[in-house]
Amino acid sequence: MRPFAQLAPAPTPLPPTPTEFVHTCAPTRPRRHGPKGVLAALAVLALGVLWGLPAFASEALNAPPVAGIAVDGVQHMQVGSDVDSESATTDAATGVMPVAAPPSWITPVQGRLGDSFGPRLVQPVPGVSLFHRGQDVVAPCGRPIRAAASGTVTSATYWGTYGNWILIDHGDGIAVGYAHESQILVSVGQRVSVGQVIGLVGQTGAATGCHLHLEVHVNDVAINPVPFFAAKHIPLS
Repeated sequence: MRPFAQLAPAPTPLPPTPTEFVHTCAPTRPRRHGPKGVLAALAVLALGVLWGLPAFASEALNAPPVAGIAVDGVQHMQVGSDVDSESATTDAATGVMPVAAPPSWITPVQGRLGDSFGPRLVQPVPGVSLFHRGQDVVAPCGRPIRAAASGTVTSATYWGTYGNWILIDHGDGIAVGYAHESQILVSVGQRVSVGQVIGLVGQTGAATGCHLHLEVHVNDVAINPVPFFAAKHIPLS
């Protein structure tokens, strides 16, 4: 065994010399998307659009169609649902527009105004009153005369200077008379509806030509027919 002083130190091992790493794989080329890849991308995009479409459509339906148009108070109606008959404009079950109710009053005959209500300056025919109790509407003989409103016939006869005379009671103290008809087409006690033909224009009685003598009675007092009908927004000519 050697003495401790004669022992030579063992050489310290050195790390191996580093070597440069060389890629052995072949270089990669950029990938090119073929027609199948483009079609797949378009399909994914289309699915995304269709997925979001229901929400978009729902929001669009709830939005006002035009700027400035309020949607408050709009009545939403559903087929088969209960609908207020006073506010509905169409039938809830069929969607058919209901038949419009006939007007309460109409013009009895189409023509032009003749002698007016009031005192006469000249007596047109001997025997007639100098106070004209109605309004004459000049029209061709034979033209239909229609009931100005619904009511009950209280007179339908030949009556002196009035010739053929019809009087219809409309209730509430109002009655309308028609004179000088060439033909009477109703009878006493008959119920007539507004617009129903009750006679034909003529010149029976004390008349100088074809016309309708129209009278309006309120509580058995003759009044001027022109303002009476005008108050109902109905012109007589």
